[in-house]
Amino acid sequence: MTTTPPRTTEDTSGDLTYHKVARERRAFISAVAATAAKLVNVATLLVSIPLVLNYLGPERYGLWLVMSSSIYILSFADLGIGNALIAFVADAYGKDDRNEIRAAVSTAALILAALSTIILLVFGIVGNLVPWSNWFNVLSEPAISEIGPGFAVLVGCLALSIPLNLTSCLQSGLQQSFRANLWAAFGSLLGLSTVLVAIHYGASLPWIALASAGSPLFASLINGIVFFTNRGQDFAPNLKFVSLSLGKRLVTAGSAFLGVQIMVAVNVASDNLIIGRMSGPEHVTAFAVPERLFGLAPMLIHLALQPLWPAYSEARVRGDPDWIRKTLRRSFLTALAVSVVSAVLLLIFGRRIIEIWTSGAVSPSLYLLAGLGLWKVVDSIEFAVTVLLSSARMLKPQLVFGFIAMSAAISGKLLFIPLVGPDVVPWVSGVARLLFSLIPLYLFSRSITR
Repeated sequence: MTTTPPRTTEDTSGDLTYHKVARERRAFISAVAATAAKLVNVATLLVSIPLVLNYLGPERYGLWLVMSSSIYILSFADLGIGNALIAFVADAYGKDDRNEIRAAVSTAALILAALSTIILLVFGIVGNLVPWSNWFNVLSEPAISEIGPGFAVLVGCLALSIPLNLTSCLQSGLQQSFRANLWAAFGSLLGLSTVLVAIHYGASLPWIALASAGSPLFASLINGIVFFTNRGQDFAPNLKFVSLSLGKRLVTAGSAFLGVQIMVAVNVASDNLIIGRMSGPEHVTAFAVPERLFGLAPMLIHLALQPLWPAYSEARVRGDPDWIRKTLRRSFLTALAVSVVSAVLLLIFGRRIIEIWTSGAVSPSLYLLAGLGLWKVVDSIEFAVTVLLSSARMLKPQLVFGFIAMSAAISGKLLFIPLVGPDVVPWVSGVARLLFSLIPLYLFSRSITR
């Protein structure tokens, strides 16, 4: 009778080397695909923003931004299940447990479909009861007539996106997010095309909203069909694989991610809402257009670093702390260098770029541009840290310090906007995030790598 010899140190070292090389290759491909997809998205934004701004005018365009921000705050409506699924799939992938992956996907699909249905039913009941025009300080007749139907379109797209995002979450956990990113690029191009068609035919704001928000949904749908009928057949959702116990674990894990998602959503979207409420929709345009320009570099950085989440999880499961430590240092320094260079260039040339971009409709102050630069640098390097913390399920520090930073930022905006004006907003956000979130979270990340 023969026996299998015990694994030696050399065997283990060889396995770690193989998995490290494969992990870095997948992360690199996903990062390149994410960057390419976002460059396509950036190109579509650069084309669509001045066109839509000139077509709608400052007030209605500001209204569009406020509506979009309001819906973005509801992006946590999946209750964190999407992020929990990424974590579950990444861990199961590190253990080579395909049955666990399919059970997690099937269970998450049922939960997300139920959440989508609930959102549609609730908005269908209460949507007509909300005085949208009064709440968002809208004055012109076209904007008043469009705000209700526009919200209905965006809420519908949000609800449908919850189950349709299942495929991209699975692909992220499998370290194949490049597939989702390529389909996202297709969605961006389709969105630009449909928006241009809508403008050509003189469509109202709700139709613009449908063209812009509905196109990515279509791309997500096609991504799911293609993936689950080809490479992802083994993971396709099936009711017979739904697990009640796994569902409880997903909801429990999702609740922690939910808190982080809420704070991210509020931090991202609250500025337009606060400015719109305190100063009017036209001031939202004056702030949001420069913010979009400064946000391009952090957006690319986020997408490039996002594939590290499942890679960190796999490295942790396989016992490779050296790779985690080195990768965190490289990602932090890269995010810092890219964001600082981008901020300096936009500080020098940003005003002229925006004036040309918007045909003179927006002309930001140097004070606003400097504040945006600080804020986006902090945002970029903080993400390099939170990716590691999320992969290690260390969500409590993100919740605690994120809540402190968010509370300080919102309080500061409510205090200083009446005194200084909306241009103070990025300064308050940047300083609050730096002092109350980035610094303490960075210290936590160093404790993990030790």
